[in-house]
Amino acid sequence: GAWGCPEGEKPAERQRRKEVHSETWGGEGQEEVEKDRIRREAAERTGTFLVGDKVAITGGRHRGLTGEISFAYAHEIMVKLSASGEEVTVDKKDLDGDVSKAKGIKTMAEEERERAEEKEREKKERKKERDRGDRDRDRDRDRDRDRDRDRDRGGRDRERDRDRDRDPPPKKTAKHWLRPHIKVRIIDASYKGGKYYLKKGRVEDVITRGVCSVQSEDGKLHSEIQQSQLETVLPKSGGTVMVL
Repeated sequence: GAWGCPEGEKPAERQRRKEVHSETWGGEGQEEVEKDRIRREAAERTGTFLVGDKVAITGGRHRGLTGEISFAYAHEIMVKLSASGEEVTVDKKDLDGDVSKAKGIKTMAEEERERAEEKEREKKERKKERDRGDRDRDRDRDRDRDRDRDRDRGGRDRERDRDRDRDPPPKKTAKHWLRPHIKVRIIDASYKGGKYYLKKGRVEDVITRGVCSVQSEDGKLHSEIQQSQLETVLPKSGGTVMVL
């Protein structure tokens, strides 16, 4: 039959009474209790973010930054970044209500820079190994030349062919797409403390391969920016396009 709620009953007591009732009677009541339990566990596990909450971004493209929630709907949340003021869309699973969690998380640009530095170190190490190999080959070649000096011309031709086969093919170099006057966006979240993160600008001059100066939309000139800190910007419909 129907059962009422005693006056002054606490929420926890009411919930337990519902569970006891459902266990006793089964059916739809038991299903509702189970659904409610799952919802409560999910809320405790994921938390609830509201507009105005300060958050740390712990995953995705904008990881390592902090900001304030400006819009929230289901798992799609917009965050206004503290440093640059730009709004970005972040999945709920990549947010944490403790802004201190952002400290120690490497931004995407920092990881890219570390990977580029690691590649450069590997490139230098490979060059050292090639140089050592070249010296060894030179020593072997000199020894073979002394031994074959008195042999016929055919022997010398075979040695030359062997040397040519040992030389490694030239490796492809990294592509450099920087050109003067193209529009770019700064994607290094650590540059200038993140103040210019996702801000647009124009390449004023290419100083060396992979290094340029950029004038941002606020009119300031930024010198010696690495290509890895930038990305190209698509023009508006009908705008001029440069194929890089």
